Amino acid sequence: ISDGATIDADGSLTGSRAGTLWDFNNGLQGWTVSSASYVGRYTNACGVNGTSGGSIKTQAPSASSPEHATSPTINLAGANAVPIHIWIRQGSSSCGEEPDTNEDLELRYKTASGTWTTLQTWSGSTTNQPPQQWSGTLPAAALHSNTQIRMLQTGGSGPTYDYWFFDDVRIAS
Repeated sequence: ISDGATIDADGSLTGSRAGTLWDFNNGLQGWTVSSASYVGRYTNACGVNGTSGGSIKTQAPSASSPEHATSPTINLAGANAVPIHIWIRQGSSSCGEEPDTNEDLELRYKTASGTWTTLQTWSGSTTNQPPQQWSGTLPAAALHSNTQIRMLQTGGSGPTYDYWFFDDVRIAS
């Protein structure tokens, strides 16, 4: 993947439009949050991909209070098999606080009818988890003129616990 365009086996770039990258180095870049108290831009080096810049941090104040960040709308009508890449880090004792069991992070997409559907889940764990670069493909149901993705934390233990970070969200064309 190179700046959102797919590189073919012969080295040529494919795709009908430029890809999208949200690196959060300069604000939320159009993303909206469910609660500014629990979801927002994070600049501590432990929670970003690299040594500087920004990411989005999520927390949830209770098991029954999920919190989320939602991307701006992008037009993916007519596309198929669109790759998506996201850097993910679970909080830890040295960076926020680790989410427990059932304090998960979900990647969701909005269908053309407005329904949010889970594509990927990262499970909370009290075991220290290293950051990861996740790659997947948006399904056909996510590819329409008002495509959005959402990162949702399913719950938490209290207002100062259970951190998740995500950065460098890249949707190829």
